[in-house]
Amino acid sequence: MRTASKILLLAIAVLAPARAASAGPDARQPMPATRPDAWQAVPAVDLAALSPADFADEELFLATGYEYAAGVLDLGALTHETAVPYYLAHFKTLAEAVRPDGPQRGFIDLSVWRPPQFNKPHNARIMESCLSLIWFYTADRKWNPYRGHPAVRQRLEAALEYWLGMQDPQGRFSEYGSGQWNLAASAFATKFMGEGLLLLAGGPAIDAELHKRVAAAQRKAILAVLTRDDFWKHGTAYTNQYENVWCGALAHLKLNPDDREVREQFTRRWAQAKEAFQSPAGYMYEAGGPDWGYNFGTHHSNIRMAWTLARQMNLADLAGDLEREHRLWIEWLSYNAVPEPDGSLFLLNRAIETRTSHDRFAQLNTPLAQTVEGARAFAASRGEHQQRLRLARQRTAAAWPAVAKLRVGEHMGYSPYAFLHLRHPNYYPTDAERDAARRALPYLARDRFVHQRVDPRTPLTVSYVRRPSYYAIFNAGPGRAAHRYGLGLLWHPRTGTFLQQPTGKVVSKPAWGTRIGKADVLESRLRDVQYRMDGQPFTPETGNRDRDGRTLAVRYALGDKGSKTVTFLADRIEVRVEHPGTFSEELPFVARAGDRAAAKEGVLTVSRNGMTLEVRLAGEGVIGLEPRDGCHHARVAARDKLAYTIRIMEK
Repeated sequence: MRTASKILLLAIAVLAPARAASAGPDARQPMPATRPDAWQAVPAVDLAALSPADFADEELFLATGYEYAAGVLDLGALTHETAVPYYLAHFKTLAEAVRPDGPQRGFIDLSVWRPPQFNKPHNARIMESCLSLIWFYTADRKWNPYRGHPAVRQRLEAALEYWLGMQDPQGRFSEYGSGQWNLAASAFATKFMGEGLLLLAGGPAIDAELHKRVAAAQRKAILAVLTRDDFWKHGTAYTNQYENVWCGALAHLKLNPDDREVREQFTRRWAQAKEAFQSPAGYMYEAGGPDWGYNFGTHHSNIRMAWTLARQMNLADLAGDLEREHRLWIEWLSYNAVPEPDGSLFLLNRAIETRTSHDRFAQLNTPLAQTVEGARAFAASRGEHQQRLRLARQRTAAAWPAVAKLRVGEHMGYSPYAFLHLRHPNYYPTDAERDAARRALPYLARDRFVHQRVDPRTPLTVSYVRRPSYYAIFNAGPGRAAHRYGLGLLWHPRTGTFLQQPTGKVVSKPAWGTRIGKADVLESRLRDVQYRMDGQPFTPETGNRDRDGRTLAVRYALGDKGSKTVTFLADRIEVRVEHPGTFSEELPFVARAGDRAAAKEGVLTVSRNGMTLEVRLAGEGVIGLEPRDGCHHARVAARDKLAYTIRIMEK
């Protein structure tokens, strides 16, 4: 890392002579500042005077990345809110929501970004919408009447003044209460203001003194995030929050490449983060564990912007570090996300999420797919993206000039993310590139393996077992809020997912495992977990590795009195439960249209796409079956012991 750090320092410093003359607000002759009592009205935009042809394709579908994580499964799910005309039509409302006077002059008093209950004057996250004001003030488009407009400048300057007043002397910002300074508000501020200052550097001027103070406040916030030990400690558990500063610091250094202090602090923290932020299993830590929502969302926003800036600034070593981080994360995703047979979406090993709740996604697009080939497996192909753009244009034209009403009171009713990544384009692979990456997914490339990924901090051990007739995931850990362990996924390429263990956020939801009464399944925590391969005990080691052998068996304690053994054989999974007294075994199988499910004489079958999943009790017993929560919910009442097999076969 020392060599890479020196190269990073040198590469940024080399930019200084070329950029010093043009960087910062002093390089322009700004317009004079306006008086607070002289605000002009913001003009409305008449979309009827414009045409969809005036907008570029990418402006009619803003591929932020969030739309894919949220599960947009088909082109018909596109909405007006993903297009610039929606934001253009409602920009007047946003701009005029800037308070013109009083002690909160400049606060953007409109609940369209962040949850409405947090739309408070002390919340710096609300003021991330300064980027929305800056974007329209600087965007050089023939359809944009707001570029350099005095009325927009007045409100933008007031909003920036208000943002400056929110910062404490140490550079921090608050979110949940006045004076409640935190990492998230401070680090996110650097990302959004970082892009805003880059736009202002090449756009119409604002008051020069104000511009300098905003740049100074941005620098102070960057250094607060990079130097405070409390922020660092929090960031190692909530990495999505801390990573925002990579974007903010790089944007600052692009404008101020001779800022040695920021450069050195950035390099120091980046070297530490390479070890502290990413699990050896591959995920980025969220609440100390894996979380699909934040890894898909904010983390991908951060790496998208940081990697793009690193490439623009010729920081090859930093870009390479980001690619290695993403490659390891994609490997983690590749073992934990399985496709449906038609390729329309992926289902996730979701039971181990720490913060959010995501059971599936359709696509995940990123600029890094250009160099991280594995990421192409989850991306829209170039042809699909072009089809999406064509459909977006058709839908826009069919409705023109109508757009959706402004979604006041919604978290992302007018999101600054719509503008954050317009200059950070995704890479869309060719069909051949995407198909090759999908064929390389581990469970498609091989039909026999046992693979384990182990994290000591969470702690978490995930075992992946591929056999010709099934792919199974088994999660093991000591217990965390909302986690459920045991069988996490059961999948076959022809049928898709048969079993998907949910999180434990709702105890009454069907879950795979052993339940005593109405309490949660005992798989809410696994104690005394023991592993054997072909009968020989072993201890999983930190990191990622294949295990040699044919038969994996996992045994663990069931509460304080019982035990359970799950054995992964060549053509089936055997489960043996021992627990004194009465208990029930639950098996929630994912239901799909066209399934045929039946339970009779100790045998459950679910047939789909010419394949049949069979659960067979080893002794006497009755399997109850009912449709529940989108599942074929099977339940077996037992006493003292139970044994059954699960197999998937052609029938």
